[in-house]
Amino acid sequence: MSYRNFTMGAALTALLCFTACTRQTTTSDANRSGDANRVAPTDAQHDRDQDVAKLEKRLDDVDRKWSDKESKLAQERAKATAAMRTEVRQDIKNAREAVENLKTTTPENWWDREEGVLDRTTAELEHDVQRFTGRPLRNDVSNRKDHDTQKDTAFALRRDHFIDSLQPRVNAMKKQMDAVSAKGTENTERNDTLDRVKKLDSDLSELRKASPDDWWKISRDRVSDYIDRLEKSVNRLDDNKS
Repeated sequence: MSYRNFTMGAALTALLCFTACTRQTTTSDANRSGDANRVAPTDAQHDRDQDVAKLEKRLDDVDRKWSDKESKLAQERAKATAAMRTEVRQDIKNAREAVENLKTTTPENWWDREEGVLDRTTAELEHDVQRFTGRPLRNDVSNRKDHDTQKDTAFALRRDHFIDSLQPRVNAMKKQMDAVSAKGTENTERNDTLDRVKKLDSDLSELRKASPDDWWKISRDRVSDYIDRLEKSVNRLDDNKS
């Protein structure tokens, strides 16, 4: 009887020890999982901060190049049109604002900001194109598409509806700019404007593939592309030597 009690007691003790160890292991794993969950967003935010820092440095480099180019243009006979020089100054200011806005871009507000930027870009380009042609733009409505609302997600519907509203305007600008001929400084400005229209057209095509998970890549790349175009514009300013 005594031996049987001892055996049962030993078994009970072993069971309690096993349960305690299992609980401790589970708790430890949960803690590690919690630490990982806390570290992951921090690492992602660190990467985004690094992206912003790189964009700021690139923009500083372009700004310095622009300052040097302005001095050079003042000393030489090379001149860019007044419109181009004004546009570069405004683009540098806009790029600064874009980088600052990137710091506060979130998964919740990124698409509203994307729509706002593309709306403004389209309107600004239409103004520049009409300055060349002197004629109102005629939108090509043949590019509109119907969508299967049962298959598309809410985001996809909003995305495609927005892009469909801009695409005819972009098509009209491309058509009219292709028909424009110019020489000297005006031709450089014409090429710069046409490149901007083509870039917008390419951006819309890529944006049709976008999903909410792409929010940072799309937001970051848009600002990066803006700085790329700005640098090209600065480099072209002295293409027109008399």
